[in-house]
Amino acid sequence: MTDVDLLNFFQSKLAPLRAAVAATIPVQIEAETASYFEEVYEPESIVPQEETVAALLGVWERNGMKELAALGPELRKMAKELRLKESTDHKVSDFVYAMY
Repeated sequence: MTDVDLLNFFQSKLAPLRAAVAATIPVQIEAETASYFEEVYEPESIVPQEETVAALLGVWERNGMKELAALGPELRKMAKELRLKESTDHKVSDFVYAMY
């Protein structure tokens, strides 16, 4: 999967959904809100890598974003292609400073 493939996916699949999705995202600024950032520290991922696409699709489905949820098969394929392969040689790259 190349940058061109990702750009094509964005332009052909995501960008056309802008109007449908924008209506579901609140964009009003609340003056009394000090910050929209939450101070949350999670020592581990909230969702394991293997479940990320399923979790995202679940959020979209629960929020009535059927158009986005319909992209599930393509997102799963992309996630599979982009997933980092586990290294079995445990060799540190020459471009990484080993601290221990």
